[in-house]
Amino acid sequence: MRLLEKKIISKGFRFTQIKRTNNFAIYLKENNVAVDSPSYYFCYEVINIRKREAESFKRFGKLIEIPFREIYPTDNNWGLYGCTFKDLKTAEVYFIKLSEKVFSTASRKVKNSKLNEYQLDIFSALE
Repeated sequence: MRLLEKKIISKGFRFTQIKRTNNFAIYLKENNVAVDSPSYYFCYEVINIRKREAESFKRFGKLIEIPFREIYPTDNNWGLYGCTFKDLKTAEVYFIKLSEKVFSTASRKVKNSKLNEYQLDIFSALE
């Protein structure tokens, strides 16, 4: 699987990954001007990393193959899979809460599954 890049340039912005777990990441978003410019802009984006299946298609008679990969949320999915924050501290709080929510949900699923006591003890110790 191709992982999401740590540095991305798209639509006139630079995105730099600051923090990441398996499912979530924080990116610094900056416009492509000098930091000391009056038109410099930055914010932080917390995203739910999406996965896209491998695909192949023909373009101009040539076979194009795109591997299974992680993707940044699209503009149409913003608000559902990504949020924008003006300061890093607020973004980090949101990031931690999302990570804890996913871990808590996984924990309930594991505790309801058929694992041996040793496996359950390890999982409980991580909470």
